[in-house]
Amino acid sequence: MRTITLNGKEFKLAYNLRTACAYENMTGKNPFGQSEEEYKANELNTVVTIGYCMLLANNDPYDLPDMEEFMKNFDDVNKTLEFVNAVHAEINAYFRPTAPQKEQAKKAKKDKKGKKADGEPKNA
Repeated sequence: MRTITLNGKEFKLAYNLRTACAYENMTGKNPFGQSEEEYKANELNTVVTIGYCMLLANNDPYDLPDMEEFMKNFDDVNKTLEFVNAVHAEINAYFRPTAPQKEQAKKAKKDKKGKKADGEPKNA
């Protein structure tokens, strides 16, 4: 979880299930079901919207500016890049597999390699 400052106030910024639900409620799109092409076609809009949903999900929504006011906080490229990079870092942190998940994936891959289903040809 990160903290960002908007209009002199600090806000928590984190990706979590509440963020995903807020994004789906706001846009009507499943945040886990977007294709790579769809994401790339609207990347900046998607990142800013997800970032705003992170703020909605992790702070008192009555303390947040509405979307129009929120956008006024990014009047220069440095502020915009800082926000976009923070949003990307939080998304990456959420979807990064943990050590036990990595180990489980390795084990599953090894088990799959070593076993063939009954009746399956040996060269399959």
